[in-house]
Amino acid sequence: MMVIGIEWIIIIVVFVVVFFGVKKISQFARSSGKAFMEFQKSKIDTNTELERLKDQAKVSYRYRKIGNHSLHNGDRLQYRK
Repeated sequence: MMVIGIEWIIIIVVFVVVFFGVKKISQFARSSGKAFMEFQKSKIDTNTELERLKDQAKVSYRYRKIGNHSLHNGDRLQYRK
């Protein structure tokens, strides 16, 4: 099994800088940072939406109106376990 030492890492970094150039590497780093932040933002938004839907499902499951009356008329709510 080959272990990559610090020398090989330096050689690879120098090769990448020579092959691609500093400008392209900085553009790549900037765009991958933006993509990562967008992914994190989407992940947080998705988790928030899932929590909201889960809470909404709990409320609609536990609280039911009694009879065929509309809740807008001030009917009582029934708690079900």
